[in-house]
Amino acid sequence: MGDYDDDNTYRNLRVANASMLIALDNDMKNTNIVFSAREVNESVKIIARAEHADSEEILRLAGSSEVFRFRKLLGESLAGRVTGNMGSLSYLTGFASLAIAEVNISNTNLAGKTLRECSLRAQAGVNIVGMWDKGVFTLPFADDVLPEKATLVMAGTKEQFATFEEIMSSKRDTSPRRVLILGGGQVGIAAAQSLHNRNINVVLVDKIRIRNVPADIPFIHGDAADIDILKEAGIETASSVIITPHDDDINIYLTLYCRKLRPDIQILSRATLDRNVSMH
Repeated sequence: MGDYDDDNTYRNLRVANASMLIALDNDMKNTNIVFSAREVNESVKIIARAEHADSEEILRLAGSSEVFRFRKLLGESLAGRVTGNMGSLSYLTGFASLAIAEVNISNTNLAGKTLRECSLRAQAGVNIVGMWDKGVFTLPFADDVLPEKATLVMAGTKEQFATFEEIMSSKRDTSPRRVLILGGGQVGIAAAQSLHNRNINVVLVDKIRIRNVPADIPFIHGDAADIDILKEAGIETASSVIITPHDDDINIYLTLYCRKLRPDIQILSRATLDRNVSMH
């Protein structure tokens, strides 16, 4: 226990001997944490969370080694799971020549097959090291069937992933698409910007007039629970909808509503509590 601006707090934490310090409070308090910790240890690696873009530079000036905007990362991650988006292949990290990436297999010829039948290692050299399905991460075995909406986590070299992309390119849906994003907060705007940068038609919907929506991203002011607003946004022809509010009750309601209107549409929804994942 201790105050963020008290050097003794960080001495009691033994920051002088630490390999890393992580600051996860709000932007102003994180700035205080970073500045105070630097008084005790000038070289420790400090990772700080930033809520707002303007705070990133301030936290770096205070002494942060790395600054992450987690809501921005969440929005980009949701955008990366839109079916057909660059083959849904997204690089996560790497170790020397080894890369880790994930791919959404919805609407591909991998869905419904076993890992053995997919023979990705034989064809491209990549290895399946995990699978996400409905918010649950598992380690699939050779005879496990891959669910339609699963996201595979793969390991391989950039060259092997390039081969994988070539194999998947003929199976990819390249038809024009529209993505609806419900919620214009930081997550929604980050998802919209990410899709827009990939030349995917996107429409942002929020019942509050958002001031910081980029001028080149279409924005509709209205309640996403209003069928007229959804029709204006293009729910009848859209290929995907991303639901981003920081409220599980709202997100479950909007998920069920959109599913009722469009049984065939891809829905990507944010969930805060684990117990609500299966409700979406």
